[in-house]
Amino acid sequence: MTESSDDKSGDQRSLPSPVWKQLNQKDRLAALTQIKFPDAGSDSPFLALVIKAAALFDAPLAKVNLLDSEHQITQSAHGSQLNTIRVKDAFCAHALAEATPATIVLNALSQPRFEGYRQLAPAAQVRFYIGCPIRFRGHKVGTLCVFDSEPREGITAAQKRMLIELAWDAEQIVDKG
Repeated sequence: MTESSDDKSGDQRSLPSPVWKQLNQKDRLAALTQIKFPDAGSDSPFLALVIKAAALFDAPLAKVNLLDSEHQITQSAHGSQLNTIRVKDAFCAHALAEATPATIVLNALSQPRFEGYRQLAPAAQVRFYIGCPIRFRGHKVGTLCVFDSEPREGITAAQKRMLIELAWDAEQIVDKG
């Protein structure tokens, strides 16, 4: 079952223009419609990947998310429920727009680009984030990401490389549909 924390306000205050452009690319959105994502939930083929990703960073939360132009939809989660949020509140939207293989946020409170994000509220307390894009037919359509309520001093090159490899494994699952 999918929970939704979506509201109908629709304002785009939280995301810079390059992020909105990436999310709204016509070819990317067309690719999303062609994906036959496996069923979300406890028997998702992504579950082993999110468990490994969380363990890799000794973090309580990891997810595989799909992002359209308005929503981030969780396909598989470890340490969290499946949910849908607005992309304007999604750390993963930044991971799709950046040219790096991994978006690393050691302390979200220290980055103005995340000011006002719901995940920074006391109830959610997201401080650390790392996310790697998942591609389908050359387009970034989702992410494999890890969250923690504790900020980090850093990550190792090996951790980053291994998460990138797990994201590649997620791409293989998406390609097989």
